[in-house]
Amino acid sequence: ARKAAAEMEGHARSIRIVQSRTEGKGHDVSDHLDAGFTLDELVPYHPGSEIADRYTPVDWRTAWKEEAARIKWLVEPVLEEGTLCALYGRPGDGKSLITLWLCLQIVRSGGTVLMCDDENTRTDLVARLKAFGASPEELDNLITLNFASLPPLDTPEGGRHLTALADKYAPAMITLDTISRMVEGEENSATTYLQLYRNSMTPLKARGICVLRIDHSGKETARGQRGSSAKSGDVDVVWRLSRESEDFLVLEREKSRNGHGDPTVVLQKLDHPCLHFEWDACSL
Repeated sequence: ARKAAAEMEGHARSIRIVQSRTEGKGHDVSDHLDAGFTLDELVPYHPGSEIADRYTPVDWRTAWKEEAARIKWLVEPVLEEGTLCALYGRPGDGKSLITLWLCLQIVRSGGTVLMCDDENTRTDLVARLKAFGASPEELDNLITLNFASLPPLDTPEGGRHLTALADKYAPAMITLDTISRMVEGEENSATTYLQLYRNSMTPLKARGICVLRIDHSGKETARGQRGSSAKSGDVDVVWRLSRESEDFLVLEREKSRNGHGDPTVVLQKLDHPCLHFEWDACSL
């Protein structure tokens, strides 16, 4: 039909490609007329429309009403709903401890967290949760996969598994500790993290799920996360954790796509009545 239409260009006053209103395989104009329809009722045909119809453009009138500039924090001012976040620092500075504390705050506020932990043993997690004063009865919404051997998240299979878990548990946040243990590509390759974003992060962001990726710094902490600079390219927020003393930690925001919140958060570790953190947002 497209070939015939092209050959008639310049010879016909107007050209339309149409198809039968009936939907049987191979149905043509004869089937259309036999079904009692008129020529005026033939359906306009647009090549590729079956594929194009799968996608829904943004309805801006609706978006203007529903997506007003309203910040929704999971844990203010560190974790915002629906954002892709990275938290990195030197080994032993407390990344996993802070992450677990953040998860507990979300769960205690009524949210669900999916923790994918390939860094800490179950014994470690139980000891820390006990130190935080948590009880098993309040942890039903802390869904934890401990050394679960997920397929690499920079592959289509890994993305399907993580998306399936997200659809089952509907978490407000997913944590990945440590992200370098959950990919199969080279840590120094930008392709690894481009594939991670395409296969695993994009579906989660489309669902409005916050993701917190934990990572190590390089030999020089000031130069950012270990490995490819692409690690920071796909996330909305990057936090660098440093230990100022035994009881004080600092989160410095190195990147923010939307600029929400404060650039520096000072955390004080306290042990009474149980282990917890208190923090102040400021500009150092």
